[in-house]
Amino acid sequence: MNLFDFILLCCKALCRLFKNIGVLILQMVRLGLQYFWVFVACVALGVLGGWLWTKPFATMFKGNATIVYAEGMREVVKEGIIDFLTLSKDQKMEYGMTEDVIDAFEGLFIYNVIDCNADSVVDYVDRKHSVALSDTLNLVARDRVHLEVELFGSMNFKPFEIALTNYFNSQSYLVEADRRWKKIQQERLDYFTKEVARLDSFMTYDYFVKPQNLGVEWESHIISERAQELYYADLLIVLKNKNYLEMQKMSTPGVINFQTPFVVYAMPFIWKYAIGLVVGVVLGLLMSLAIKYRAIIVAYLKEK
Repeated sequence: MNLFDFILLCCKALCRLFKNIGVLILQMVRLGLQYFWVFVACVALGVLGGWLWTKPFATMFKGNATIVYAEGMREVVKEGIIDFLTLSKDQKMEYGMTEDVIDAFEGLFIYNVIDCNADSVVDYVDRKHSVALSDTLNLVARDRVHLEVELFGSMNFKPFEIALTNYFNSQSYLVEADRRWKKIQQERLDYFTKEVARLDSFMTYDYFVKPQNLGVEWESHIISERAQELYYADLLIVLKNKNYLEMQKMSTPGVINFQTPFVVYAMPFIWKYAIGLVVGVVLGLLMSLAIKYRAIIVAYLKEK
C-alpha cells in the first residue's frame, strides 16, 4: 500500500463515519418526533432542573482570597488553618463563624502564589502545586498563600474571614510566632535604614581632588557627576529591600491579614442550563426507546 492508497482509505473511513453519525442523528430526530410529547416533557424537565440548579440553595460557591503574614510563618500558618478546621461547631461560633456558614462549609484549599520575575509582585496562583519551594526560577512567595473556600448554598464568606482572623489573633503559639518573626523583620528594616544613611553619606564625600571636568559629557551636556557615582548601584539595592520590608510591615498588622475580601464565583448559569438541556434530551431519547421497545423489554424482564 502506497501513500495515495492510505490517504484514500482514510477518506473512505471518514466518509463512512460521518454518514453513520448523520444516520444516527436522523434516527434520533425521527424517534423524538414519533414520541413527541414524551420527548418534549423530558426536555422540559431537564431545563427545569438546570433552572433549579442556578438557584443559590443548589449552587456551590467558591471564595478566593490571599492572606499575608510575616515571612517565615508559612508552616505555622498552615498548621493554624488545619487546627481551626478541626474545631467543633460551637468553638467556631465563638470566634465569629455563623451557623449557616458552618453548615454550608464544604472544603478549603491552600495554594502557593508565585513570583516569576523576582520583583516581589505575585504573578499567578499555583493551583496545580507544580512549583517546588526550592525552585529558583519561579519563586514561591514567602509571605502569603492563596485560600479557596467552598460553601454550598451560601455566598456569605465574611463570617469565615472574621472567624479565621480572630482564631489566629487569639492563639498564643501563633501570636508568639508572629511576634518573633516580626522582630526579625524589624531588625532587618533597621539595618537597611542605617545602611541607606551610610551609603548616602558616602556619596557626598570627596575621595579625590576634583578635576576641572566634574561630569561625563555627551554633546556638550553634563549627564552625571563622577564624584557621586560610586555607590548608586548599592544604594538602589538597599532601598529596594528597605521599601519591601516597610510595605510588608504595613500590610501585616495582625497575625494573618486578608488582602481583599473573598472574591466569590460559581459555575456560569448558561452552563447549568446547557447541561440540563443535554440531560433532558438524552432522557427523552431513552424514554422514547423504552416506549418503542416496551414489549421486548417486558418480555425480557419476565424471563429474568
